[in-house]
Amino acid sequence: MKPIWVCGHRKCGTTLLTNLLDGHPNLINYGSDFRMIYALYNGYDEYGNNDDIKDRFIKIFLDDRTDDDFINLSFINELIHKLDFSKKDFIWDYLALLNEKIASLEPKKRLFIKETSSEIYIETIMNLLDPQFIYVMRDPRDNWAAISAGVENYYSKIGERRLEALSSLINRIVIGFNAFIRFSSIYNQKTNKIITIKFEELTERVPSVMDDLSSQLEIDFEDILCFPTRNSKQYSGNSH
Repeated sequence: MKPIWVCGHRKCGTTLLTNLLDGHPNLINYGSDFRMIYALYNGYDEYGNNDDIKDRFIKIFLDDRTDDDFINLSFINELIHKLDFSKKDFIWDYLALLNEKIASLEPKKRLFIKETSSEIYIETIMNLLDPQFIYVMRDPRDNWAAISAGVENYYSKIGERRLEALSSLINRIVIGFNAFIRFSSIYNQKTNKIITIKFEELTERVPSVMDDLSSQLEIDFEDILCFPTRNSKQYSGNSH
């Protein structure tokens, strides 16, 4: 079945949506934020030889992942052996192999993956996986308020002070939104190729938004869609 791809700028509700979808019996959660595009693909030439790149791939994969995740290191071990780490495009090969494995093991379930700002690569992802996209949007002013509140305790520790964080917000939103608009002009939204959700509506009207979303995803609406979970356990979120 076609996978589902969740995208949108950080702190706009992509993690919340992922955790709301987590408990549905007909969906398979990739687990943590995919991260591979911005944490490896974008900086591929900086990370050394093939072994160094493989090590970074595994480190990124394991970050914020538990043994309880359906997709764990044991699950992808056989995929790793099929990847050519000398090719920058191995990230896309990994995605294709992952989707094929899910389809063979759970043909009646849909994989969903979340990566912030991945709408920048929306056309590449569409050509590779032909997923349904869910694009989560938030008022940029509130987006900045949420990010700036975490600069001192979190973002500064990964090299982003206030100006870097603000610059990242502006650049990613502009580039990502332009990619989304371009893509939307190619694929009529009535086909449900790309679904848009506003953060404000998601947080204020959870049952109605998730009911509408389940219809567009062609899955049954269940009460669990209104409660954020991780591996079917209550999840409090990733606020910094």
